[in-house]
Amino acid sequence: MASVNGVQTEFMAPVTARSVQNTGSGYDLEIQGENRINNDSSVRIRFIIPDFTKGTTKKVTHTLNTNFNGNVIEWMSTPGSTQGKFHFFQQGTLTVEQDANGYLKGSFSFVYFLFDKQANKIGEVTVSNGQFSDIIIER
Repeated sequence: MASVNGVQTEFMAPVTARSVQNTGSGYDLEIQGENRINNDSSVRIRFIIPDFTKGTTKKVTHTLNTNFNGNVIEWMSTPGSTQGKFHFFQQGTLTVEQDANGYLKGSFSFVYFLFDKQANKIGEVTVSNGQFSDIIIER
């Protein structure tokens, strides 16, 4: 759940976490939550945390900005067409903690910008008080 421009939003699909081997010898953690708006559209938040190894109890905090690997995606699917708008974090934080049983919990807040087709900034979206808990890391 999170507050989006002051409106409380629940993720309809379960939040997932996957351990994905990166290009080196470590593993990255991909956390993803989706909010279905209707049958044809949804909004997805995705975070990729580098070198997060399963099996250790730890807490990490990341600064969310345009260099962080993750995004907000608006999807719209209609027969014969799928369109996506990618929004990148401008400023914010993400904290993820793994407990002794391997479950994840975390919190996040960030701002992303909206742009028109000519790449002019037309707005900002504030996501605050985001949280997730009791997530199992899939392998």
